[in-house]
Amino acid sequence: RVSRSSQRNHLSGADLFGEPFTYYGEPFEGHESLIEAQIFGEALDSDLFFVGGFFASWKDESYVDLVRALANQDGVSIADSLGGFTRGEVSKDDNDWAFYGQTTWNVLDWISLTGGIRYTAERRGVHRRTTWPATNDKPKADNSGKKSFTRWTPMASVALFAPDSWLEENRLDHLMGYFTYSNGFSSGGFNAVIAASTGSTDSLIPFDPATLNNYEIGIKMAAFDRRLTFTI
Repeated sequence: RVSRSSQRNHLSGADLFGEPFTYYGEPFEGHESLIEAQIFGEALDSDLFFVGGFFASWKDESYVDLVRALANQDGVSIADSLGGFTRGEVSKDDNDWAFYGQTTWNVLDWISLTGGIRYTAERRGVHRRTTWPATNDKPKADNSGKKSFTRWTPMASVALFAPDSWLEENRLDHLMGYFTYSNGFSSGGFNAVIAASTGSTDSLIPFDPATLNNYEIGIKMAAFDRRLTFTI
């Protein structure tokens, strides 16, 4: 899959001689390609189900942003003599890949166990060239950054089902209780916009990966030929 989009932004200001001007940014452009493959199967008279897969994506984008820089507490830029804002030429190059597997085992009629794991590798690359538009695009900063992030993320779940005889006695179609644990991950990267808005000429400002431990417990019920459903 390949996707493209474009847009323009603009800001107005004054040059070194006080003459007004309007600066128009260049169109945004991005491309993305991805592939995914999966395999499914079952065993033990259909009491064991499993799925495995591989995923990969490549994405690059480029754009120009205009940032009003070095503003004081009243919102007035102290860089107005230089046009009042910076022009940032930003290009990004990202790629991700992962493989995963998950299995569900119906141990008995009233209990099933599910377990899974995923390995993710993500790379983030960015380059930013910052200039003052009102000073003949003299470079203010020219920075590049690249980082890779990897993580194993597991999940596990147990589900308990009410027996058919109990459902019939209570005129229910379905009743299940469950508990699930899962671990999530999102890679870090670089904040190219903040680097410009702070006027920094150092390296791009990095941010750390984010992780999440998720715990879920609940009950699901259906009754009256599934005309009524209840979940907590």
